[in-house]
Amino acid sequence: MASSRGPGFVSQAEYDQATEEILARYEGALDRDSFRAVWLLHQAADAARAFQSARVLDEYGLSWAQFEVVWSLWLFGERDAGWVANAAMISKSGLTTILSHLTGRGLVSRRPDPDDARRSLVRLSEEGEQTMFSLFRLMNSAERQLSAPLSRTEKQQLAHLLNTMLTGWEDERRP
Repeated sequence: MASSRGPGFVSQAEYDQATEEILARYEGALDRDSFRAVWLLHQAADAARAFQSARVLDEYGLSWAQFEVVWSLWLFGERDAGWVANAAMISKSGLTTILSHLTGRGLVSRRPDPDDARRSLVRLSEEGEQTMFSLFRLMNSAERQLSAPLSRTEKQQLAHLLNTMLTGWEDERRP
């Protein structure tokens, strides 16, 4: 599957062809529709994450995981570190590294939980709030570019379908 875009690039048509060849080998043994829906969801999420990272987050020196932490704190305010790790879908040990980085950059602050000295509370700093406001606008611009092939109605339908999938998985996603 050589590509004109250079080594490592695989077009969607090439993925579709390879996927169909694999599925044909297992005809009747696999749920083709479920496979395609979830596989395409993975591909779209990976592509969107890479696009937004390259177009926005790299400029701010943030990884996707660091952005997820800042985003969660921006949305929900001060929370305990365990909650932040779960919300950002990262390990608690990974969160420690991320919080050290974000604290060093002045984007977040930590303090002991007054109700439980074993826990710490994390919040965005003023600089973190300002950074997130700027990031939010730039990320939305990238989202417009990513979703440009879809009509407004298609975007709404896609959002509805993805929300239905996510709410259907909530029990499995709970820590």
